[in-house]
Amino acid sequence: MREALARLRRDPASAASDAAAPAPALRQVGAIPCRFAGGELQLLLVTSRRTGRWIFPKGNLDPGESAGRAAAREAYEEAGVSGAIADAPIGAYRTRRVRARTELAEVEMYVLIVSDEHETWPERGERKRRWVTLDQARRMIRTPGLLRLAEQAERRFLSLAA
Repeated sequence: MREALARLRRDPASAASDAAAPAPALRQVGAIPCRFAGGELQLLLVTSRRTGRWIFPKGNLDPGESAGRAAAREAYEEAGVSGAIADAPIGAYRTRRVRARTELAEVEMYVLIVSDEHETWPERGERKRRWVTLDQARRMIRTPGLLRLAEQAERRFLSLAA
């Protein structure tokens, strides 16, 4: 288990594919907010509160809440956007969540087609947000599994927007 956590710290994507990796202790959901602007797909990234890394909004499900609804809620709370959420996730990645103790989390990601960008939102003072192209996202996202899902989001967005 110690070896799997060490691999996860170095490369979360490779640890996720390792059959010996421990089962995730936590299930989370997230959204990949997308829009079509200036003739190209744009993705909305936010900074994490703890490290300031660029990520997509993600978080926990509330009791009785569907995964898609929770992903849309997280997008509003963390990034101040709302819109149409996909019916099914585009995939999942594993990450570690550091709080009182480190937990392995599996995060299901949903494409969100943004229709509204709000001027105020619950975590506005705690995070930055930035619309970027997929090429820019490739340079900013440090989690390999999350980057793979961003690339898949481009294909899903184009199919949902059609």
